[in-house]
Formats: sequence, structure tokens, C-alpha cells
Amino acid sequence: MAYPDGKGGLNLLTRSVGDPPGQLLPLDGLTGTLAPGAMACNRYQLWLIYADGGVQSMPLDRGATQLTDPTISRFGPVRTWLRLPEGVHPRSLAVGRDGLWVLVQVQNPAALKVIDDSAAETENHHASDPTTEPGLSKRASPAGVKSLSSAKSTKDESVSTPRVIDEPRLLEYTNNRWFVRPLPPDWTNQGRTQLIPPTEDAVRPWLVTYTAKSDEVAWWVPGKQGAWGEPVRLTLAEALEPTFAAVQGQLVAATRSKTGTGLAIQLSILRPQRVFPVGTVEIDLRKGPGRWWLVPYAQAAGVVAADASGQQWLAVMDLKGQMVLEPAKMAPKSTSPWEGAQYLLLVVVLAVTTVALVVFWRRDPLGNRVELPRDAGLAPLPLRLVAALIDLAPCVLAACWITGVDFEAIWASRPMDTGSWEDPLPKLLAITLFVVYTTVAEATTRRTLGKALFHLRVAGLKGERPGLGALLGRNAMKAFDLLAPPLLILPIFSPYRQRFGDLLARTVVVIDLKQGGKGSTDHAQGE
Repeated sequence: MAYPDGKGGLNLLTRSVGDPPGQLLPLDGLTGTLAPGAMACNRYQLWLIYADGGVQSMPLDRGATQLTDPTISRFGPVRTWLRLPEGVHPRSLAVGRDGLWVLVQVQNPAALKVIDDSAAETENHHASDPTTEPGLSKRASPAGVKSLSSAKSTKDESVSTPRVIDEPRLLEYTNNRWFVRPLPPDWTNQGRTQLIPPTEDAVRPWLVTYTAKSDEVAWWVPGKQGAWGEPVRLTLAEALEPTFAAVQGQLVAATRSKTGTGLAIQLSILRPQRVFPVGTVEIDLRKGPGRWWLVPYAQAAGVVAADASGQQWLAVMDLKGQMVLEPAKMAPKSTSPWEGAQYLLLVVVLAVTTVALVVFWRRDPLGNRVELPRDAGLAPLPLRLVAALIDLAPCVLAACWITGVDFEAIWASRPMDTGSWEDPLPKLLAITLFVVYTTVAEATTRRTLGKALFHLRVAGLKGERPGLGALLGRNAMKAFDLLAPPLLILPIFSPYRQRFGDLLARTVVVIDLKQGGKGSTDHAQGE
């Protein structure tokens, strides 16, 4: 996926089939504006055509496709090739085994003359050399256009009067040359046309055209000698925004359904006999549908969608109609292990904690001693953990119900992973509910539901009932613990099993020994 960064640069997000769900890796260092839809790749190369006609490619490093480290690029160095001339606009791209195929629309008479003259030279060369078969890579040396950049939209001897043209041409870029390839004789320049490679090792792409007026799909397949075969013509009834891709060597159509909420994409297999329905992929885009694409995804069909806010989603269905990957949000992974607000937040929390602990340990040591009555002991950490999970669970469920997300989304959310604070809002809501609930419960009854089940309660260092201010401070620090999980190991090393909030509020969690609880009494008398 490609989008501008607003500073003259170009952001590319890449994903390999083996990546964890929801992960996108950025590809940095590119500048410029891509022509609409002018990006294509296979397992060997990524090709880009820019709005100014510039052509670039990057080899794919197969050894890096399974790497999860975003600082290691999956692509080799950028190579810049011969540009398209002014007035030649790409309509569709496909990457073949030997190079790049581009269906272009020519609006520059001078460029059209150069292209057509080179096509005539190519035909003459093939006619004089019967051993060179059209459509094969070995044809590519004497003929072809080494440079189209000389074709400019200025007056010359051959074009004395400017005229408006809009002519399609099929070009192949291989061996550092542009070649003009014939379009099917019965193809008409109407409707939306896509070049689709049937496999990653294919030499030539398919040509697929959809005509909205008749809902007709016309599909041309090149023969072994490079000549186009007879088209397959099928009807997609009531198709909305159709797009096509090749999956397992079969042509798959994706059309947007007019029914259902969010985004509903109907997948079908197109065969010479008829259209075979596969299934429907539904993605709940809460911010309204934006754009969507159909992509081959290993041996299945992937639907990539972006809502109105730019959030990307991915869902994958195989050709039997089974969901391989349920719709999941995708977010760019940071290219630096210390980049992003989640790491800044962790650093800030740990810094504040360190300062607070230094201040605490400099207090009067005698004032920090725990002296509990005989009927109370320090609560065991396993019981405290289970009690905390019991108290946290309703808060998480309430946050899921209020925000409409699932538990996995709350667990995985991180601030600024997608460029905004919106994604972690459900987690922040759950933490807020947890802090408010525990504060209110402990202020009124000295215990929460989880603590009550195990005869636990919050007490001061002498076993007294803590004040409201101490409880507010103690429970507010729970937000720090949940946002910076390393703080949760502090009770293991603390002599009185105190969390960060307990240290600041001078409180401990005790168990009532009179009610059958078993806890540590080592500090009951200040020993």
C-alpha cells in the first residue's frame, strides 16, 4: 500500500504472508507521487511508476520476507529505469517473469508516433527472423524503444497541428528497453481494464476488461506463441465496483454487495462456462467505507480495505469459501525499537516511578515499618493476583461493550500504533473503570469483590483503616502498573509485598486470619 507522507515523500507499507496478523512493515526512503494505481509486484520485484513518468523497481529479498525486525528492509536497492514520456499515462501494471507490463493511455501525438514507429520496426524484425517468437523474452534485443523520453508534446515536422488523442497501447519493459506489444484485435477501449499475471512466474499477463453498461467481463489469455486467444465473455449481474485477481491460476472477481452493513465483498471464480460464487467477506468499517482492493494472498484471496480515517483492514478467504483470516486491523510497525508514543509513555512512567521510590526510601525507616495486629497477616501474592483478575474482568468486559471491540483488541492496543490515540481508548477506558471501581469499593468496605472472596483487605502500616487520600493515591497508581507492566514485579522484591501505589500511600494488603485465611505473620508485631 502506498500513500503520501505530506512532505513530498512516499510511504509504502508491505506485508508478507508469514507476518503476524495486523502487522505492516514500512518501506522508507522514497520520494515523489505515484501515478494512480501504478504499483505492482510479484515475488521477485516491486515496480513503481510516478506521476512524472519515472519508473523504479526494487528486488525483493526472499531471505528477509519472514523477518519481523522492521529495521531490516525486505527490498534491495532502488533502481531507476527509462521514464515514460509526457502525455503517456499508465492504466494498469503487471509484473511478468522478464519485466514490467504496462497498459498506457497516450495523449501526446509525438509520443504516439514514436511508439507506433517502434511497433512497426518490431514487426519487421520478427518477419525477417522466423526463429524469434513473439511473446518470448529472447525477442528483445534489436527491436524496441530504448528511450521514449525524446517524445515531447511540442511542434515538430511530423506533428504540425496539435490534436487531441486518447489511444491505448500495451508496453513491455525488459532488458532496459520498452517494447510495444499488440492488444487483442477484438478488444475495445471501453470499460476498466486490468493486466493480471496468472502466476508469479508467468511471462505474459491476462487482459481483463469490465464494461459497466452491459455488466460484461471479457477475458483474454495469451497463447504459447504470444498471440491472444479468443476472449471469454461472462456477465456479472448487478456488479458494484468489480476488481479482479488471479488465485491458484484462476481468475477471481470481487464485487461490492449492495446489502449488508459496513463493507461486504462477494468473491466469485470466473471460468469459461460460468461464474462460480465463493463467498462473502464482511468487514465492519465503523468510520464508513473508504477504498478496498482484492489481492492474491498465498493460495487464497485477500481483501484489503481502508475506512474513512485511513485505518487498514485485512481479511482472507480461500476458494472454498472458508475464512483463512478473519477481518483484522493492520498498523505500521515502528522502524525503531524506541519510536512511538507507547515507548515514550513507558519511559515517562518508569522515570516518575524511580523518582517516587527514591523519595520513599529516604523517609524515616522506622515510619515505614509494618506492625500488624495478631488477627491479620500479609496477603499471599497468588491470592492477590487472582483477586485482581476478578476485579479487572468486569471492567474489561464493560469497556468491550461500550466501545464495541473484543478483548484481543484491548490487549493488543498500543498508543500511537496507527498514528492516533483512538486505538488504545478501549484499554484506557478499562483502566479508568478499574481505578474508579476499586477506589469506591475500598473507600466504603475496605475491600473489592475479589478481595472479599479471599478475606483480603487494604490496611495501613499499623493495620488501621487507610484514609480516602491514601486510597485515591494507591489506586491511581494502578494505571501506572497496567501501562508499564514491569512495575508489577515490585511486590516480589518488596519486604511487605507492596505495589508502587502501596509504597506511596503507606498501605499493605492483609488477610484476615480470624476468618480462616493463611498469610505471613512475620511482621505482625513489627519483627
